[in-house]
Amino acid sequence: MIFSHFVYETGARVNEAERLEWTDINPEQNQVTVKSSKNGKARTLNVSKRLIDKLLSLPKTQKTVFPKRKKGSRQLAFRTRLQTLAKIHDNPRLQKIHYHTLRHCKALREFDKTHNILRVKRVLGHRSILNTQRYVELYEELYENRPRETICEIAFNTQEAKKLIEQGFNYETGEYDDGGKLFKKYR
Repeated sequence: MIFSHFVYETGARVNEAERLEWTDINPEQNQVTVKSSKNGKARTLNVSKRLIDKLLSLPKTQKTVFPKRKKGSRQLAFRTRLQTLAKIHDNPRLQKIHYHTLRHCKALREFDKTHNILRVKRVLGHRSILNTQRYVELYEELYENRPRETICEIAFNTQEAKKLIEQGFNYETGEYDDGGKLFKKYR
């Protein structure tokens, strides 16, 4: 389950996640470094404290965080778990989920949050923007016509603005009569 959580939250490829080492975890900054694979670039990603705590709860019996497994056995176990869930919940669509589906979810969530294709490219470790463009096209196909709810906040000083940016808000424009600056983000 922790492996799945890691892949879901980081969007790492399975082979990248399997190579995660203890030295790649920075609990002080809530960051992990995903090493490059033959298909992608290395990157340092912010992750949740919850994921860091889960990773650090694993036994440190080897250099890598996740125990070595026979090739394909991790994916087989994941698929078997989802088949069981599909039966329990009477939802055959769950059987269509694979580890790479979690990577797609990360790409779509990141693009939904930022609408920045270069950020998605960096998070996924793509070497070419053309690979990332597929996710933008999928996003537009799935979500283009949905209504988006906006949250707005006003910052009156640098500290307030910094907190809003850390929460995912983006600066809009101008300064208002009361001296505040407008920030917004999408739900």
